[in-house]
Amino acid sequence: FAKTVVFGVIYGMSAYKLALSINVTVEEAEAFMKKFFDRFPGLKKWLDNQIRLAKQKPYKARTPWGTQRSVRNAMSNDKGVREHAERIAMNMPIQGAAGELTLYYCCEIMDECERRGWDVHMVNTTHDSCSLEVPEDMIWEEPVLDKDGNQVEKEGKAVYKVCGPVAELVQSIIDTPAPVAPLNTVNFVADMELNDHWSGYPDLYRALDPKYGKDDSTVRWDLIRDDVLDKEEQEELDELQVV
Repeated sequence: FAKTVVFGVIYGMSAYKLALSINVTVEEAEAFMKKFFDRFPGLKKWLDNQIRLAKQKPYKARTPWGTQRSVRNAMSNDKGVREHAERIAMNMPIQGAAGELTLYYCCEIMDECERRGWDVHMVNTTHDSCSLEVPEDMIWEEPVLDKDGNQVEKEGKAVYKVCGPVAELVQSIIDTPAPVAPLNTVNFVADMELNDHWSGYPDLYRALDPKYGKDDSTVRWDLIRDDVLDKEEQEELDELQVV
């Protein structure tokens, strides 16, 4: 609910569309938007300024790194076309900056790994995250302990932190603000997870059977590779296999 409101507001969603998205009346959506902008007047001022700039030569929206996109349609007499261009003028600098920020930090991380001669490879990026292939002796997990030395749990599960030279390098780079205004005043946080596979554990069951998890599931157990199963999965597979 909150995510829909926040992203809808900062990307120029109308009160009518917001009302449909969160299943409230238009009047309630308008009240949400008013409260939001009352709480963050600086954001409202910035968004209004983006629309103002869109209607001035050279009719472009820009990211902090200087990437440009034409928003000339903000001058259109067609209300739908004009409002679409206005939404682009507000949206593009935010999402564009997020994408460029991710690429900037990815390049910084990989450049430093190369300078140090580390056998680290970037596999892919997704939105504001990236996957790195790292030697096992350069990254590992350690349990998070409280002040009494007891392992911290969250929602019934033990909490771990990613450690090792690669994790330290990534953290130090993300801790360094990007060299462009206004991002050079923002401190970002690096959330790291460790996994045995590039993109998390492969969802082989779902890949083999779209009905996986349903009563009519027909997973082909004989097609599942043994080398990606943990001990409990392997035992379950052994029980289910028919000789």
